[in-house]
Amino acid sequence: MSPTETVKVTARCDTIIPRIREDSSLKLVVVVDENNLPVGILERIEILTAMANPLAYAVFQNRPVSSLMDEEFFTFPADGDMADLSAVINESAESIHTGGLVLLDDNRCAGVLLYSDFLGYMVRQDAERAAELAEAHEVVMDSVNYASRIQQGLLGNRDKMRASFTDVGIVWEPRDVVGGDIFWQSPKRADGMFWVALVDCTGHGVPGAMVSMLVASALNRLWETHNDLNPGEVLGKLGDLVRQALNQDSEDAKSNDGFDSAIVRIEPASGVVNYAGARIGLFVVPREHEPVLRINGFKMALGYKGTEPHAPLPNTELKIHDVAAMVMATDGVFDQPGGANGRAFGPTRLADFLAAHRNDSASELARKLQSEMTHWRGDQSRRDDLSALVLGF
Repeated sequence: MSPTETVKVTARCDTIIPRIREDSSLKLVVVVDENNLPVGILERIEILTAMANPLAYAVFQNRPVSSLMDEEFFTFPADGDMADLSAVINESAESIHTGGLVLLDDNRCAGVLLYSDFLGYMVRQDAERAAELAEAHEVVMDSVNYASRIQQGLLGNRDKMRASFTDVGIVWEPRDVVGGDIFWQSPKRADGMFWVALVDCTGHGVPGAMVSMLVASALNRLWETHNDLNPGEVLGKLGDLVRQALNQDSEDAKSNDGFDSAIVRIEPASGVVNYAGARIGLFVVPREHEPVLRINGFKMALGYKGTEPHAPLPNTELKIHDVAAMVMATDGVFDQPGGANGRAFGPTRLADFLAAHRNDSASELARKLQSEMTHWRGDQSRRDDLSALVLGF
């Protein structure tokens, strides 16, 4: 608020025009009636412009100020809120053609608010809010980046995975800094048997990452207590553990989250690989020059609300000496639109890609797949977390 002068509506123009000319700080004068209630305003710029011609001043100097005042003006309570004032000005912007508004205290003039001052205040407020938002964003991103390091610590150890196969290729691209996709490998049992899993949890970003951490913990627990299970049994029990951990087996469940997963149980001593999948399939590149084999995952997601225990999922057994490589991928690979027509990448295109690059090492194949997905996506935004495991035998 700025202080101002008031002038009676009946006063002559020559009592105020010289004051406006002489005092550059007097940008808005309030005209009041006999009860000292505002009835109009005199804006400095408009008055000086109108009185620039000496003839005009000669004409108006003896007239009452009512002949020059602007009767259309805004008023607002002096103790009002700036946010409310901003809303009023925004709603009535087309009517604002003066340099300010009159602030009232008990309907009498308490001062004026110049629009230039108001805009300056709003700019400063916006700058302060921007600084606060930037600081808040930095705090949030520091937390998310730290969460990413924690999540990556839960992923399968790449060096240990490479030591378990001829070669391993990994594609892991969360849509955000953290995501709902994880890959995991168990320790090895005394006879050399171990599990490898790929998991796609509901959502992405922080919610997906939280569920993925829960799934990783449940996998570790199952390995420690039930490592004699086949993959289909593992997936059933894994779904139960996650459902129970989220209290989704109760009537008052607050969440409804779950996951897709594929698990392979690898037994080097017997030369056997067992696979089971819940909505994540397995692509097998045969050792002989035969077509790439696609084994579909069972059409059942795990976790989510429910009270009935998950049934064991079907298993598929393969002989290691028949397999050159196995590939598991989350739906972030298949559902990503792109190409010339904006279509989804799809499983058929992945099978064709694997066939075309079947002679590459697992790590090279994963690198080329990642490049192919980037090229396929083009200008399209990434829709989901994107993960793939290429296990070379």
